[in-house]
Amino acid sequence: MRNLIFLISAVAFFCTACASQAEFESTMSAWVGQSTDSLILSWGEPISIVEIPNGNAVYVYQFGQLGSADSIDPIRGVARSEYICRLGIEIENGFLKSYEYNGGHRTCAGYIPKLRR
Repeated sequence: MRNLIFLISAVAFFCTACASQAEFESTMSAWVGQSTDSLILSWGEPISIVEIPNGNAVYVYQFGQLGSADSIDPIRGVARSEYICRLGIEIENGFLKSYEYNGGHRTCAGYIPKLRR
């Protein structure tokens, strides 16, 4: 019985993670093709702008706490997790061409309301 409860809990957790990733990807994909003016009006100024070799620019945004949460694992000891979402938005001719993110889709998915158009 305990195994069944664990299995159901694990499946529910992974389905939630998939749903948040799909929602995050959908939110970000809606920005592709939009103007940089729209992006800046919605999100504010990026923390940096980097020119890349193909001549395009990457607008870098960061959302989250500049800290970390520690947890204690009996096997690995102290585990440190950062709760920061970094987004790189490639700009071509004033429009959003593509995006990349790090920080994990679950961390970034927490900012979906802010990221929506």
